[in-house]
Amino acid sequence: MQLAPYQARCLREALRRDEKGDFIYSTIVWSDIKKSIKSCIAAAVAEWVAFNTAWGNIYLIANDLQQADSRVGYYARRAVELNPDMREIVRVKPSGYYMEFPNKTFIRAIPIDPTGEAGANPDMVQFDELWGAHEDAKRRMWVELTVPPNKFGKSFRWVSTYAGFNGESRLLEDLYEQGVKGGRQLWPDELYDVTGGNPTPVEAYSNEAARQFTLWNTQPRLSWQIPEYYAQERAVMDDSEFNRVHRNQWAQAKSEAIPIEMWDACREDIVPIMPGDRTPIVVGLDASDTHDSTALVGVSRHPTRHGDVAVRLSRVFVPTKGKPIDFDTTIGETLEEWKKNFVIIQVAFDYWQMVYFSKQTSKKMSLWFKAFNQGVDRQKSDAQLYELVTQHRIAHDGNKELREAITNAVAVKNPTTGAMRFDKKSASTRIDALIALSMASAECLRLAL
Repeated sequence: MQLAPYQARCLREALRRDEKGDFIYSTIVWSDIKKSIKSCIAAAVAEWVAFNTAWGNIYLIANDLQQADSRVGYYARRAVELNPDMREIVRVKPSGYYMEFPNKTFIRAIPIDPTGEAGANPDMVQFDELWGAHEDAKRRMWVELTVPPNKFGKSFRWVSTYAGFNGESRLLEDLYEQGVKGGRQLWPDELYDVTGGNPTPVEAYSNEAARQFTLWNTQPRLSWQIPEYYAQERAVMDDSEFNRVHRNQWAQAKSEAIPIEMWDACREDIVPIMPGDRTPIVVGLDASDTHDSTALVGVSRHPTRHGDVAVRLSRVFVPTKGKPIDFDTTIGETLEEWKKNFVIIQVAFDYWQMVYFSKQTSKKMSLWFKAFNQGVDRQKSDAQLYELVTQHRIAHDGNKELREAITNAVAVKNPTTGAMRFDKKSASTRIDALIALSMASAECLRLAL
């Protein structure tokens, strides 16, 4: 295996020993961008430990048994298969999950089972893609397979991964905080190649108190990591996904915005609102002239449950390529029609997109336009809408455009405050109707209607 200079430098440091022959580090976090041979290096280290430790125990763990075996386990077996000398002396069980070396040391891929591994006495534990370790069982597995006291300085845990999701990949976050933020950067004056850019120091850190070495590389440094490849990847991935996988940067945790089955369960045969009805209506407006759609959603208090919300009006405009949306002939004419037929109390809108239009239309139609803050207020309204749906406190008639917007949305949590906000599933999807509904619902319940 030919290592890049930064990999060789980091590997020498990660496995460095003191004057007594003990390992300096008990925890090694090897975090690098996608396709930087992380699993190959982990497999090589595992076999190096195996050949140099009699009666040793080496465990390979990932988010499931198949992943543990198909990543590091696969490369370890492949090394044996390709080397005639190793084939003669290393026994690989047919299942592939177990390899035994001539000195009675074994390498075993195991599933997540913290109770089954209690009391283990490992010489090396390799955790693959730790960013996916969300469940309590995986955290307990990490604890159970810590370095045992009788092997202090002789044993270590090796983590190979790239970045995870803030607030979700908690185990890896703790290691990142301890290793990168709590550590000392090594070799800040040594420059290593960056593909398509100027050489930079490698992001390697040492936390002596925690006995942790951390490589957290964020740059493409290998010959096959070329600019053309990343240009292709940027075209098919959103920024958050690209930066996590290809730049080893933390991403915001995302989950389904609103469970679609819960939204469907809120469908009711509510009395349709007819022209001339005096029910007070609040309209939410989320607009874009070129890229996203523009949506108007009108809601009222529920006709029989006054503390709940009912969706009464909805209209979505989608721009065509090379032809921006004309706000006057779309939003303007729609609001004029609705004001003529219904009682429009307020239009809640995103101030950033609609400054000029809102002022002009407010004067022309005598409509109350209220700028809706897209920071804290949007977080509150999105969370409130989620509760309205999950508590069956909103009614709708099955509007297809609203349903599509909900399926296109994810919930993004702020890792510091825990606040939730709706966002697009991908750059090409549209969720404007959902945002309009969120603003309208919040104002409808705030006002004394």
